[in-house]
Amino acid sequence: LHGSLLPKYRGAAPINWALINGETETGLTIFFLDKKVDTGKIIFRQKISIPPEETFDELHRRMSELAGPVIEKSLDLIESGKAVAEIQDNALATPAPKFSPGACQIDWGFPADNVVNFIRGLSSTPGAFSGFHGKKIKLLRATQCNISILETYEPGQIIMEKNRLIVAVAGGFVEILEILPEGKSKMTGSEFVRGYRPDNREMMSTREREK
Repeated sequence: LHGSLLPKYRGAAPINWALINGETETGLTIFFLDKKVDTGKIIFRQKISIPPEETFDELHRRMSELAGPVIEKSLDLIESGKAVAEIQDNALATPAPKFSPGACQIDWGFPADNVVNFIRGLSSTPGAFSGFHGKKIKLLRATQCNISILETYEPGQIIMEKNRLIVAVAGGFVEILEILPEGKSKMTGSEFVRGYRPDNREMMSTREREK
């Protein structure tokens, strides 16, 4: 059982990568094992739509609930002799490698949709992160933010806007809706602003890029 519509997203993190890449559809694939990882003949595929704001945790939970019925249907096909094993088209294959800790750091220099998808694709495991006051913070949920500002902000700078945690990115802004500061409990972006009181134009950054 694999968490993608094979041959797309072969590897250890197919759900994460589908969200990061902004896919609107993924699925579950039952396949026979072969020598190379995730390359065996396909028995059955179940398509699953992805809502635009769904996070990794939410999609993983839905896919887990669907896994049992998908496995049962696949076993019935095999037992009845109706299973038609489909050879994967390697030309359509895409990788879904596991994330190293350093690869989870947010690059605020990307456009808003890329940053939002990166955050939702890693929420909450392993967790997209940035930093504030020398502390590591995980960003759990974000959305593109359309605000009218005459001033120019650099990517990564915080914009103080009515107790909302808004960060500048390439060509736009992102509002952080849920955040997990190091050593603290999960909180909303508004709770973070009221508690930590960031300055306007303060930079979201980390002490150094993790390896």
